[in-house]
Amino acid sequence: MTNVEKYLKDGVDIEELYKDLKEECGNRAIYPESMKRFFKKLIKPTLTEDEKVILRNIENYKEIGRDNDGDLYLQYNCKCFINSFFGHLFQFIQLRRRI
Repeated sequence: MTNVEKYLKDGVDIEELYKDLKEECGNRAIYPESMKRFFKKLIKPTLTEDEKVILRNIENYKEIGRDNDGDLYLQYNCKCFINSFFGHLFQFIQLRRRI
Protein backbone atom coordinates (compact mmCIF):
# COMPACT_ATOMS: atom_id res chain seq x y z
CA MET A 1 0.00 0.00 0.00
CA THR A 2 1.27 3.47 -0.83
CA ASN A 3 0.56 6.76 0.91
CA VAL A 4 -1.82 7.65 -1.92
CA GLU A 5 -3.99 4.64 -1.06
CA LYS A 6 -3.78 5.49 2.64
CA TYR A 7 -4.63 9.19 2.46
CA LEU A 8 -6.63 9.88 -0.70
CA LYS A 9 -9.92 8.43 0.43
CA ASP A 10 -13.04 9.60 2.24
CA GLY A 11 -12.54 10.35 5.91
CA VAL A 12 -8.83 11.13 5.69
CA ASP A 13 -7.34 12.87 8.74
CA ILE A 14 -5.94 16.08 7.22
CA GLU A 15 -3.86 16.88 10.30
CA GLU A 16 -2.17 13.46 10.16
CA LEU A 17 -1.55 13.90 6.42
CA TYR A 18 0.01 17.34 6.97
CA LYS A 19 2.20 16.07 9.84
CA ASP A 20 3.45 13.12 7.74
CA LEU A 21 4.10 15.36 4.71
CA LYS A 22 6.09 17.82 6.83
CA GLU A 23 8.10 14.94 8.28
CA GLU A 24 8.84 13.63 4.78
CA CYS A 25 10.10 17.10 3.81
CA GLY A 26 12.31 17.41 6.88
CA ASN A 27 9.92 20.00 8.38
CA ARG A 28 10.72 22.36 5.50
CA ALA A 29 8.30 23.81 2.95
CA ILE A 30 6.24 21.26 1.05
CA TYR A 31 6.91 21.35 -2.70
CA PRO A 32 5.15 19.44 -5.50
CA GLU A 33 8.13 17.10 -6.03
CA SER A 34 8.16 16.27 -2.31
CA MET A 35 4.44 15.51 -2.43
CA LYS A 36 4.87 13.21 -5.45
CA ARG A 37 7.67 11.33 -3.69
CA PHE A 38 5.60 11.07 -0.49
CA PHE A 39 2.49 9.70 -2.21
CA LYS A 40 4.48 7.10 -4.19
CA LYS A 41 6.27 5.87 -1.07
CA LEU A 42 5.24 2.46 0.26
CA ILE A 43 4.01 2.45 3.83
CA LYS A 44 4.78 -0.12 6.47
CA PRO A 45 1.51 -1.95 7.15
CA THR A 46 0.14 -1.93 10.67
CA LEU A 47 -1.22 -5.30 11.69
CA THR A 48 -4.49 -5.53 13.60
CA GLU A 49 -4.69 -7.67 16.74
CA ASP A 50 -6.60 -10.34 14.76
CA GLU A 51 -3.87 -10.46 12.12
CA LYS A 52 -1.17 -10.77 14.78
CA VAL A 53 -3.03 -13.67 16.42
CA ILE A 54 -3.37 -15.48 13.09
CA LEU A 55 0.34 -15.07 12.28
CA ARG A 56 1.35 -16.25 15.76
CA ASN A 57 -0.77 -19.39 15.46
CA ILE A 58 0.20 -20.65 12.03
CA GLU A 59 3.48 -22.39 11.41
CA ASN A 60 5.59 -23.36 8.44
CA TYR A 61 3.82 -21.21 5.89
CA LYS A 62 5.69 -19.87 2.90
CA GLU A 63 3.54 -16.91 1.98
CA ILE A 64 0.20 -15.21 2.41
CA GLY A 65 -1.49 -13.82 -0.67
CA ARG A 66 -4.72 -12.85 -2.30
CA ASP A 67 -6.11 -14.65 -5.33
CA ASN A 68 -8.00 -13.10 -8.26
CA ASP A 69 -11.28 -13.28 -6.30
CA GLY A 70 -9.81 -11.36 -3.38
CA ASP A 71 -9.71 -14.41 -1.09
CA LEU A 72 -6.72 -14.85 1.21
CA TYR A 73 -4.54 -17.91 0.85
CA LEU A 74 -1.72 -19.46 2.83
CA GLN A 75 0.87 -21.49 1.01
CA TYR A 76 2.53 -24.38 2.82
CA ASN A 77 5.27 -25.79 0.59
CA CYS A 78 3.13 -26.89 -2.37
CA LYS A 79 -0.32 -26.81 -0.74
CA CYS A 80 -2.58 -23.79 -0.72
CA PHE A 81 -5.32 -23.17 1.80
CA ILE A 82 -7.86 -20.58 0.66
CA ASN A 83 -10.30 -18.93 3.02
CA SER A 84 -12.88 -16.35 2.03
CA PHE A 85 -14.07 -15.86 5.63
CA PHE A 86 -11.03 -13.75 6.50
CA GLY A 87 -11.02 -11.53 3.42
CA HIS A 88 -11.41 -8.44 5.59
CA LEU A 89 -8.02 -9.10 7.18
CA PHE A 90 -4.61 -8.22 5.72
CA GLN A 91 -6.11 -5.43 3.60
CA PHE A 92 -2.62 -4.28 2.60
CA ILE A 93 -2.22 -7.46 0.50
CA GLN A 94 -3.60 -6.54 -2.90
CA LEU A 95 -5.02 -8.86 -5.57
CA ARG A 96 -2.47 -11.29 -6.99
CA ARG A 97 0.11 -10.07 -4.45
CA ARG A 98 1.78 -12.02 -1.67
CA ILE A 99 4.05 -11.54 1.33
